[in-house]
Amino acid sequence: MPRKIQKDIKVGDLVIYAPYFEGEGAWVMSGDLGIALEITTVDNIQIVRVKWINPEMDENDMAADVLVKLETKPNYPA
Repeated sequence: MPRKIQKDIKVGDLVIYAPYFEGEGAWVMSGDLGIALEITTVDNIQIVRVKWINPEMDENDMAADVLVKLETKPNYPA
């Protein structure tokens, strides 16, 4: 069942493919890295066009529910 929240994914964000199952025997899979190229909404579902880092993979449209935005923490001097 898709999550009812919108992801905070923006064009240019680094994302990872991470499908999941929340029922009994729940699991999360970690997959390929990509860059968000375009974001649209269809029937209240956020769709992200992803350019994958792996050159053997084509660009494709993914539901934001199966993508995780990778965050970076600034490296400030102590």
